[in-house]
Amino acid sequence: MESELNIERIIEEELKKSTTVCEKIVDMISNKEETTNEVNILRDQLININKSFGERYGNKILRNDMDFLLPNFLKTHQIIAELCKNLQLTENLGNNLLYCGFLDECRPYRMLIFVLLLNETANLKNDADLGYSLFREAYLMTDNIYGQLQNTTYYFVLKDYLTRLETSLPNIKTNKLTSEEAMFYNNLSNKIKVYRGMCDAEKQSKEYGISWTLDKKYAQNYVFYKKNKVIGNVGWIAEMDIDKNDIFAVWGLDGREKEIVINPKKCKNVTFTNVSNPNTSSVVIEH
Repeated sequence: MESELNIERIIEEELKKSTTVCEKIVDMISNKEETTNEVNILRDQLININKSFGERYGNKILRNDMDFLLPNFLKTHQIIAELCKNLQLTENLGNNLLYCGFLDECRPYRMLIFVLLLNETANLKNDADLGYSLFREAYLMTDNIYGQLQNTTYYFVLKDYLTRLETSLPNIKTNKLTSEEAMFYNNLSNKIKVYRGMCDAEKQSKEYGISWTLDKKYAQNYVFYKKNKVIGNVGWIAEMDIDKNDIFAVWGLDGREKEIVINPKKCKNVTFTNVSNPNTSSVVIEH
């Protein structure tokens, strides 16, 4: 058997190798000097290192590679997909991969990473408990989910995925919420009015996001939210009544605002108030 000292030495050597390869890839992408052939050669080197040593040593090398690749996700996602292909995911490893990279640089890609893991790993698609846990984590640690999902290269319909989770986990609101989330949910009336701030593109698509709130002013903060990269000067506050039982979940970090998560399939009789800029709102109501 290999001694622990020898194992540590091997890990350090392979980490150095994979770090060098990742740095070359990122440098080429950043300077726009890459060619398809050069990137493919580096990608293959990275895959070989991970296949030989990744799972054997707790995927430490994979997590190291993701720290470099994730901030450039839109250009490196194909390489990340190859590294994650057929990976046996655990909740701990899944969370580690979601949190790779610097928080501010990688926050815009958390949901895209989740969708990638859902499609590439060996077990996430068929594990509802793991899927719920990692989806919730990605949701809480990202922005502009609606906008992110416009950039995914996978077939992923958010409302269908939530329906699958609801079917597989019928007791989400009794077994899956944190104590704060459960308290918030239990204190809701049987019928509630909820609001969502959205851009004009989302309204026109009728594919609404999943985050809603009881506070209309709080919703207005997100109509022109900077991180959502809203295009144009027209936005909307959506409003609807919904039965408490039709809520998918209530999510929020401890001590923070709780958001009401609603499957878009449950959005009915939605009305809209036009918002022409961050400071004023018209009285135009649409059905």
